[in-house]
Amino acid sequence: MNISPHHVDSIESDKIYVTKNRYILKSYMEKDIADVGIAPSVYIYDLVNKMKSNSRLPLAKIQESIQKAAEIFLYDEVNGLTINEYIKLVHQSTGLPVSIIDSSTKNIYESLKNIEEIIQEMLPSGMIISSKKKLTEGVSIPARRGNILSIIAAGNGPGLHALWPQAIALGYKVIVKPSNIEPFTAQRLVSSLHRAGLKHYIALCCTDHRGVGTLIDSTDLSIVYGDANTVKKYSNNPKVLVQGPGYSKVIVSSDSNNESAIALAAKSIVSLGGAACVSASSIFVEGDSRLFAEKLNDYIKSNISINDLPKVSLKKLGFFKEALNSYRSDGNFKFNYKEFDGAYILYPYIDFSAQDNKDLRQRELPFPCVSVLPFEQQNLYDLLKGSLSVTLYSKNIKMINEVLSYPDIGNIYVGDIPTTWMSNNLPHDGYISEFLIKGRSVRFSDDWIMKNSEEILAL
Repeated sequence: MNISPHHVDSIESDKIYVTKNRYILKSYMEKDIADVGIAPSVYIYDLVNKMKSNSRLPLAKIQESIQKAAEIFLYDEVNGLTINEYIKLVHQSTGLPVSIIDSSTKNIYESLKNIEEIIQEMLPSGMIISSKKKLTEGVSIPARRGNILSIIAAGNGPGLHALWPQAIALGYKVIVKPSNIEPFTAQRLVSSLHRAGLKHYIALCCTDHRGVGTLIDSTDLSIVYGDANTVKKYSNNPKVLVQGPGYSKVIVSSDSNNESAIALAAKSIVSLGGAACVSASSIFVEGDSRLFAEKLNDYIKSNISINDLPKVSLKKLGFFKEALNSYRSDGNFKFNYKEFDGAYILYPYIDFSAQDNKDLRQRELPFPCVSVLPFEQQNLYDLLKGSLSVTLYSKNIKMINEVLSYPDIGNIYVGDIPTTWMSNNLPHDGYISEFLIKGRSVRFSDDWIMKNSEEILAL
C-alpha cells in the first residue's frame, strides 16, 4: 500500500467531486490513513436533482449488474486498492480483528451475488418483479414509496453495507453518506456498482452533519444508523428508518446446562468484535448472577484469543473508561486492556448485579461489554422489549412461546445460537422492503398486451 493517505471523495455518475474542505482520518494507532472530502449542501441538492432525472433500467437488469458488482468488489483492484489493502485500511480505521473484516467482506460478496434470491425471499409470495405472467388475470407488483433513498452509514463494521444494495435491486436510486470512521467499504461498494453498470443508480456523498440534514431533507426516504440520540431525533419522522442500538440479550433459564450456556454467552459477546448491534450487551440468568459472571470471566480469559479482540487508540480508551465509570453495579472484573503497537487491545468487560438494573441493561458500547443480571419469568417482557436479537437458552416451552409472542423483538433464537447469527435471506431488523415498498395490484385487458412487446413491467 502507498505510504501517502488514501483519498475518499464523493462519487456520482462518472464524476469524482474533489473539494478543498477535507478531514484527516486516523487509525487506531493515531496515524493518518486517509483524507476525506466534505461536500457542501449545494452539491447535495444538485446531486439529488441529477439522480431524479437519470434514466431507469428494468429490475432484472439491475439485479444482473449487482451480481456483476460482487465479482468486482471481491476480486478487482478498486479505488487503487486490492481486496487485502482494503481490508487492512478497514482494520486500521475500526480496530476490528482482520478475521471479522474478512468475513464481513465475503458476506457482502454473497449478498450481492445472491441478490435475486434475497429479493424474492423478502417479497410476499404473490408479488412479481419482472414477469408478464398472469398480467391479464391481475398481479401484485412492488410499488416504491419514493425514488431516491439516502443511507447514513455507521462505522462499527462493514456488515451493514450488505443490506442497502437491496434497495437498488428494488429500483431505488441510492445516495450513501459513508461513516467518518470507516468510509472505505462504502467507497469500494459504490465504485464496484458503478463499474458494473449502475452509475446512475448509486452515489457516494461524503459530507458533515449539516450535509446529513440536507441529504435527509432532500431525498424521499432515508435509512439512518446511529445511537440512542439518533433514534430520539428521527423516531417520529415517517421518511426515516432508524437503525439504532441493538440491546441484544441472552436468556439462560434454570433448566439449561450452565457450562454450555457460558460458552454461548461468550460467543455472543465477542463475535463481531463486540461492536455490532447484535453483539450481546446483557446476559440474564435465572439464578446466581454473580456466580455466572465469575464463570463467564474465567471462560473468556481461558478461551478467547487476543486476535479476536478490538484495538483502540488512547483517546478512545479514555472515552470507554469514562463511560463505564458512569454505571453502577454490584461488582465487575475491571476494565482490562493491553498496550500493543502504539494502541490498546480491549478485553471483554463484565459486570453484574444481584437485582435488575435498568441502566445496565440499556448500556451498549462498541466493544465487548456485558452485564450479567438476574431475571424472573414474569418480568421478561419488560427486560426484552426493544431488543434487536435475543437468544433463549432454555427448553421451557411456555417461556419460549411467550417470548415469541412479544411484538417488538427483532430476532429470536432458541438454543445454542449466538445473538450474532445472521443470514442474508432472513431479516436483520425486519426486511428493508417493509419500509421501502408496498404492494400494488396491476391487471391488463387481454387485447392490450402486445405479443412482441419488450418487458412490460420494466419496474
